[in-house]
Amino acid sequence: MPLGQFSPADLAIDMGTDHTRIYVRGKGIVVNEASVVAMDSERNGRIVAIGDSAEEVAGRSDKRIRVLHPVQQGKITDLETAQLMIQYFVNKAIGSVRLKPRAIAVKPIGCTRMEESIFRRTVETIGCRAMVLADSIIASGLGAGLTVFEPQGSFIVDIGAGKTEIAMASMGGIVLSHSIPVAGAQIDREIVEYIRREYEMSIVGRTAEQIKFDLTDISREDTSGRYIVVRGRDIATGMPTTAEIRIEGIRSAVCTMLDQILEAIKWVLSRVPPEMCVDVLKNGIIVCGGSSQLPKLDEMISAAFGVPAVIAREAGECAVLGAGYMADHFEVYNNPAENKKL
Repeated sequence: MPLGQFSPADLAIDMGTDHTRIYVRGKGIVVNEASVVAMDSERNGRIVAIGDSAEEVAGRSDKRIRVLHPVQQGKITDLETAQLMIQYFVNKAIGSVRLKPRAIAVKPIGCTRMEESIFRRTVETIGCRAMVLADSIIASGLGAGLTVFEPQGSFIVDIGAGKTEIAMASMGGIVLSHSIPVAGAQIDREIVEYIRREYEMSIVGRTAEQIKFDLTDISREDTSGRYIVVRGRDIATGMPTTAEIRIEGIRSAVCTMLDQILEAIKWVLSRVPPEMCVDVLKNGIIVCGGSSQLPKLDEMISAAFGVPAVIAREAGECAVLGAGYMADHFEVYNNPAENKKL
């Protein structure tokens, strides 16, 4: 019998630019798939695939198949497609339900009222009987094991696929924050452009992503003269080709984007209230999000600001794990006045 067929399930939902993750109370993360929908444009928009299977279709099908990404830079940009996607994932997570689930849904910090309304309308399509929208940075802090509901400051940097969010959190709220549309996807595009420009070769984003994580140390120059072998398409001939790409060139391309993230961190650090500076020095900077896995990124951040930086465990899943903790204590988090009790 599927979980929830005769009883309700409490869920945590994190719809990210790159992946959608769903946590089910008592089971943990049960869905972790690409935020992608493949649709047949010649058959009244018939859904061909959703999630990881839709991502595999990209670039491997004829032109009538449209591959849609309904979440861009952390925001829902295609409401109807996002609703179809989340319905599919929730059905996959808990099956058909007679008693509708309760949900904690993660939303980006700094949402406008319209953007927040779109998030709410998207999640409401699953027919949940109760829902709470949680700020992503608070959820990420909880998922990283931080005491974000205590009277002390937690400095959190969440580097996702579509955007980077930086915030000082305390007492369950955000003291100050800043976000920029620079994160994993933009780093991948910079690598794609670098290889196109320097080697006249075209590669796809997933190849760039793999190259990015294959770097050994992002924090300092690589003077070893090492190369990696990359496969792609020759721009001049259109033929498949292989090239040896210099590691230091890739690192430099990545650092072009990371410099913008460091500037955003500096912007927030320079505005931390004096009484909270001691918390930053004591607890350091906690870095999470899927793109925080760049090798030695913590050392780069520490060197830039003279403050300890730590990559959270299970960094890419902190937001959904934190929202999952909230789902495990739904009655408390559905009543913000009671949050201080946890």
